[in-house]
Amino acid sequence: MKIKQQLIRDTKHKYGKSNKKKYITVHQTDNWDRGANAQVHANLQSRVNPRKASWHWQVDDIQAIQSFLHYFQLWHCSDGRGNGNLNSIGVELCLNRDGNYNKAVENGAELVAYIMKKENIQLSNVVQHNYWSGKNCPSQIRRGKNGISWSDFKKLVAKKLNKDIVEPTKTIEKLIAETLAGKYGNGAERRRLLGSNYNEVQREIDKMYNSKPIPKPTKTIDKLVEETLLGFHGNGAERKKSLGSNYQKVQQIINGKFERVDINKLVKETLAGKHGNGAQRKKSLGKYYNEVQNIINKKYSGKSIDTLVKETLEGKHGNGAERRKSLGTHYKEVQNIINKIYK
Repeated sequence: MKIKQQLIRDTKHKYGKSNKKKYITVHQTDNWDRGANAQVHANLQSRVNPRKASWHWQVDDIQAIQSFLHYFQLWHCSDGRGNGNLNSIGVELCLNRDGNYNKAVENGAELVAYIMKKENIQLSNVVQHNYWSGKNCPSQIRRGKNGISWSDFKKLVAKKLNKDIVEPTKTIEKLIAETLAGKYGNGAERRRLLGSNYNEVQREIDKMYNSKPIPKPTKTIDKLVEETLLGFHGNGAERKKSLGSNYQKVQQIINGKFERVDINKLVKETLAGKHGNGAQRKKSLGKYYNEVQNIINKKYSGKSIDTLVKETLEGKHGNGAERRKSLGTHYKEVQNIINKIYK
């Protein structure tokens, strides 16, 4: 089985980052749709899961994908601030009907054994979602689908514990390259994200630079200004965090260029029809036209109403006021179609 990481730096669907990793909680997705495999569920979490839920791992008949580091206290056990959410690692077994159910369960057992070894968790502390809240989950294992009961699953885990389990498939050289590119941050953040690989990666980097400060990725200020204007670094506190020590210089240039005009407000007004279209829009927005239009084009370029409907059903545009804001002038048309689908 392939094990890989598709890590998310943070989520609002958490209680904190102090998971004591005492338990492993096993779930099944109950999503039988074709293609609803581990990659799809990992992507769902990476896009900001529209459900009020989050979990550390998803596994199918081919691979296991980690979304969150184990110290996250995620919303997956329905027990509020109980031991399930606060001190257990959540594993979702996928049930897509175009996958091999028995192999997915076997891979789930292998993944649980891998986590047990990594975090020194006892087999007696491998539990069902049902253990915490009474929910019928993992539903198919609980009913013994294909002759595999919960007792059988734990026997599989015990069997896997005696085998060598393949670690995530990133070489030290790859981790070094990603660290130098800034992917793992610095200091405590780098130590946390690299985990057991930290010492080896840092030792090699120190050798390369003779313990001198590591140069940051070489983006020019002009490039950062361009990216910021295109929305890549967000706004407010998010922008300050993303730009780091370059924030003040970039922001000064932007402030001088646009005289503190609220571009997001202009985008919102434009999407609401206040500045018209074509020549009328260009005249109304004046020197801000290109920036506003670039943001709008980036957001909706080439997207049909059908695509926006599909994205909305997948949770990409959120709900309520968030959905209205995200879809802009397309909101009513998209929402009407969705209302008809679920009427």
